[in-house]
Parts: sequence; structure tokens; C-alpha cells
Amino acid sequence: KMCGDELWRRLHERRPETRVIFTSGHTDPALVDVAEIARESAFLGKPFKLEDLAAKAREVLDLPR
Repeated sequence: KMCGDELWRRLHERRPETRVIFTSGHTDPALVDVAEIARESAFLGKPFKLEDLAAKAREVLDLPR
């Protein structure tokens, strides 16, 4: 019973090394702090194609840690 950005914050507190792709149809900064999320994860706006998700997953997995 929480929104995606709250789930991400809790996950990041416990496991900051976990790589996350955050997806949302809401890109209004008032709804999610996209800037904060973008520093620690990746964002993929909806709607997206399977190819877009695959490319974003590869991008995130290739990031240095």
C-alpha cells in the first residue's frame, strides 16, 4: 500500500546496490521526485515497447558500481 517511489526509497535504504528501473505514466515532478530517482536508478516512461525495456535493462546492468 505504497507508491513506487516510496517502495524505491525503502529498497534503496536497505539495499543501495540494487539496480532498479522505475516506470510510470506520471512524469509530473510534483508526483515523483524524478531527479532523485534518476541519480540512483533508471526511469522509463509509459507506455513503452518490450524493446525499450530490454534496452533500458541492458543500460542499467552495464552501469559501473
